[in-house]
Amino acid sequence: MPNFDFKVAPGVYDLSVVLPPGFEFCLAKDGYGADLLSDGRTIRVTGRIADLWSPQFFFIREGGAPPDILLGGVKYYDLNMNGVQDPGEPGIPGWMVHVTLSNGKSLVVFTDAAGQWQVTTTDLGEGNEGATFVACEVIPSADWTQTGPIPGSSNVGGTATADAGKCWTGTVLASPVGGLDFGNVCLTGGGGGGRTPGFWTNKNGFAAMNDDGGVAEELVILGSLNLCDGAGNAFNPTTYAQFETWMKNRNAVNMSYQLSAHLAAMVLNVEAGFVKSGDIVTWAGGTITVGELIDLANEALGDDCYTPSGDPNRAYQEKLKNALDAANNNTNFTGKTVVPLNPDGSAPCTPIIYPS
Repeated sequence: MPNFDFKVAPGVYDLSVVLPPGFEFCLAKDGYGADLLSDGRTIRVTGRIADLWSPQFFFIREGGAPPDILLGGVKYYDLNMNGVQDPGEPGIPGWMVHVTLSNGKSLVVFTDAAGQWQVTTTDLGEGNEGATFVACEVIPSADWTQTGPIPGSSNVGGTATADAGKCWTGTVLASPVGGLDFGNVCLTGGGGGGRTPGFWTNKNGFAAMNDDGGVAEELVILGSLNLCDGAGNAFNPTTYAQFETWMKNRNAVNMSYQLSAHLAAMVLNVEAGFVKSGDIVTWAGGTITVGELIDLANEALGDDCYTPSGDPNRAYQEKLKNALDAANNNTNFTGKTVVPLNPDGSAPCTPIIYPS
């Protein structure tokens, strides 16, 4: 189905398909914060709706009786590399998925224009219920890296599990097994350019903040974060002098204060263009984008603004602080950065081409 997009006021909305001539209804499915109603054809979404796209929920086909869908999912561009599909992360067309069954059957399918893939009884025939399946994506080139599924996670409904190799394993059921999603990003060279908290309190840092819009714009950005002071109070600077004093006095008696200072420095690095939000750094035994690291740090500060010695949240905040500190000092960049979305919001590095 073609994509649709809604941006409407908060409320409860029912979505259904009006079939064009010559088409048959195949399947409606829940997930992504939506519920499938008892008619099997209507999706109900509660709250603010934005960037909902039809292939998440509805499947139709042209002509004839629809086959039974056995397995399916979406291949998406995981912009923040967190292993789950977030709003605004588009599907990737033309991606290969390899499916094998314990009864000896196997096949390769490709994602459609919306990044959806599915396996039906037309593909595998009847008599597959109860067979164990393994669904793995096939990466086309070294420019791409897989981010999801997260090993040990479950699909929608909990009927399949992601293994250490980021393949899905489960059992073919009488009803469709959906949510077998795969996340990837396309990488290019780059990364680095961080500036330390000390930079942002010297004349060069002030000059970088005092750009065409003056320091007021940067102060508004800082004020939107969950920054903390030494006493565990929220910190919202309204002048550069306040920011400078706060930054210079930072310490780790309250880890939230030290984390706040390194978060502020990295946010200013990104705002000034020294670092890209898609730059990849090492973190907690793996890798993460700078943008996702910023989000995690800001969330942690929103949860707890006072983490002295003995606080249960201190250790986690210290890990975040260490990662930001290393990035501000340019010691944990991997030399890779995530290629951003195309101007129209579609996935970059396409079309997907597999070696012959």
